[in-house]
Order: sequence, then structure tokens, then C-alpha cells
Amino acid sequence: MKKKSWLLTLLTIFMVITTACGGGGGSESAGGEVSLDDVEAASMDMKNDTTPVKIQYWHAHADAQLEGLNYMIAEFQKKYPHITVEPVFQGGYPDLHKKLSAAVAANNVPAVTNVEVSSLANFADSGVFRRPGSMDQAR
Repeated sequence: MKKKSWLLTLLTIFMVITTACGGGGGSESAGGEVSLDDVEAASMDMKNDTTPVKIQYWHAHADAQLEGLNYMIAEFQKKYPHITVEPVFQGGYPDLHKKLSAAVAANNVPAVTNVEVSSLANFADSGVFRRPGSMDQAR
């Protein structure tokens, strides 16, 4: 069950980042958040699209966690064989967060990344999780 939960989390993070960094339609609340319906619809679109794609997964996992990480990526790729996941170690969480902030500013973010839970508020306040052009982005 943990495997399915982790894969769903990975897919959800991927979809939120993809949705947040792409334009496109879809419903959103006045605050610019992505709805669960948007994530589910994008998930269905992704399941039906088998165009080969390579994505990067930026992480800060230590060597002791790599076996589990590689296992989860392999399980994901069994379900989505057309998606090649390239894990990219970015250093510790402070390094990863700096690089992610720079990537957001350059509009060149990875498809999937880790954000340490204590930093979520900082990323949210900076607008990382909002869609371009959303009503709440200008604050």
C-alpha cells in the first residue's frame, strides 16, 4: 500500500508542477490553486498519452535512501514505461531549495522534485504553486 501511496504522491506532485508551470485551461479557485478535478483529469490524460518522454526528478536523498528511491522509480516506470525518470541528486535540502528557486526564476523547473516540509510555506508564499496568470499571483 505504501508503494501505491508514494506513486500517487509522485504523480500528483508531477501533475501540480506541470499544471503550475504550463498555461492551459482548467478550473481554478480565485486563489489560483489547482483543483483535485484538474489533477485527476490531467492524470487521465497522462495515462492515455504514451508519447515517450524523459523527466528529471531532483532530490536530496542520502545514499541510504537510494535503494528505495530506485525501486520506486522502477515501479513507476513499470506502470508508465514511456516515461523515463532521471533521478538527479541536488545536494542537501538547502542546496536543493536554492537550485529549485533559481530554476523557478529561470522558468526551467524539473518535472518532479522534493520540497522539505518546513519549506513548503516559503515556496507557496513565493507563488511557485500558482499557475501563470492566476488572479492571486501579483501579490
